[in-house]
Amino acid sequence: MRPVICIFIPTRNRLEALIDSLDSVKRVKILNPDKRLSVVIQDNSDVACPSFIIDYFRRDLEISYEKNDVVLSMRENMNEGVIRCLQNECDSIVFLTDRRLLTTNIIEVAQKIRSDSISIICFDHQSVWVNSKCITHGKYEYQYLECSEEQLIYYAQRGQVSWRQPILQNCVIKPELFWKLNNRYGSYIGGFTPDMDFLARCIDIGIARYKIFDGPCTVTNARHVNKSLGTNGHKTSDPRASEHYRLSGEEEWFPRYLEFYALATITGSLQKYWSNNKVREFIHGHEFGVALLRELSYPMSRTVFDKMQHALRVYCEEFKLGDKFMSLVDTMGHCNSNEQRYPIDASPHLWNRPDLNLLSAVELRN
Repeated sequence: MRPVICIFIPTRNRLEALIDSLDSVKRVKILNPDKRLSVVIQDNSDVACPSFIIDYFRRDLEISYEKNDVVLSMRENMNEGVIRCLQNECDSIVFLTDRRLLTTNIIEVAQKIRSDSISIICFDHQSVWVNSKCITHGKYEYQYLECSEEQLIYYAQRGQVSWRQPILQNCVIKPELFWKLNNRYGSYIGGFTPDMDFLARCIDIGIARYKIFDGPCTVTNARHVNKSLGTNGHKTSDPRASEHYRLSGEEEWFPRYLEFYALATITGSLQKYWSNNKVREFIHGHEFGVALLRELSYPMSRTVFDKMQHALRVYCEEFKLGDKFMSLVDTMGHCNSNEQRYPIDASPHLWNRPDLNLLSAVELRN
């Protein structure tokens, strides 16, 4: 029997987070004993995961674990993992990064994509947070909505990227799509930021249609959020100083002066596949500028804020957004990075380990 889904966990130096993620997968398997799941762990850590931990989870899970001989970039590590996932001959693949937890909704979505002609179903992976005591979440309809290529392009042009667009870590993906990407681009995963590069590739190849599932298949493990790249990214004054940049060896921001903006990695990824003029024409100047303005409001260091504010002024001039928009940029106030807020307690301590029983509050059949 083919695995209904292969759960791919790329990890680096987050042993506690890896254990939490595996615990959540084990729970899904126990609640769905008749479904065959496979787990692929691509370990990019400095030190291998102790064998007794993997052996413990192998009592309940079908696990393939591999430790890299050398530290790889994020895209290289993910690419190696996808190769191993495809060797499992599974029906679909989902990325479970090592600070997220799996919910039983993944079974519903995996079965849906198996019987459908589409290659991607996106799901909410951002809104639900869980810790040892509580869970925060919105209201879900658990319905499927169809999306078109036109909608995908519309939102990307405006920098309105959310879980409703395919950004790798919020998707159940058929193997056939990865084969298509590899045939076209020479790799299954690419880019300085693989999630945005995946979105760019979906735009470039022209995904005619995909679906979104209004429900969470993965959720944020609150006690590991402080270690994420996204949380710490605005605390440094040089994006090239990060280990991620050093290992990647790529620069993917467009226009180039927007190097501190996460949104610029979308257009930066497209620049790898399109000409500069085509990317400029793709950008909806005003709406993309509004999204950049929103990003400027996030907590960050003063040094980074000054650089981002200056870059947005340059953007205003290049895309001719006018004096009114420029005045909005000039009046933006700085929010210190220490003022970062989370919806629930994000303490990294062991006592804040997530209570997986809380996940039932956001699961379809519970």
